[in-house]
Amino acid sequence: MSARVPPLIHHLVGRPSLANMDINYARLCAQFAAARILIAGDLVTEDFTPNGRSDSDTLTLAEKVRIIVDDNPDPNALTPVTVDIETHDGVHYEIAVDTVYGHPNNPMTRHDWLKKFRRNWQHAAHALGEDARERVIEQVENLPVIVDTARIIDDLLP
Repeated sequence: MSARVPPLIHHLVGRPSLANMDINYARLCAQFAAARILIAGDLVTEDFTPNGRSDSDTLTLAEKVRIIVDDNPDPNALTPVTVDIETHDGVHYEIAVDTVYGHPNNPMTRHDWLKKFRRNWQHAAHALGEDARERVIEQVENLPVIVDTARIIDDLLP
């Protein structure tokens, strides 16, 4: 697998995957992230635990991921990113991403952002509870008509 990325992206996440990566290094390692996504179909918080970062299948696959600088002249460009995957039987798949998912021009679906929010909520340093989580979602969705925004803060405190 290879990903052709603008110079800024390569500078940020083009680092090699390592057997003993700390969590911050792994979070900024495209080789590691790509391997996890190829294996599991998603990248989740658990991938960055000590066990996740040392998974031998992930590390082996990550070594095969190449992050290549493209010829984009814009030093601030984040896209396009072109991913090329070749299967064991020689079939090539390629996709160019011009607008990343989550960008205002390619926003996340409500279903996806709620799934992401709920999944991240459960990893809070202090348990905050499902009722509080659902109140926060409701209040944020109704933010233009919320009179007392301090109620949102109350639900974010243990």
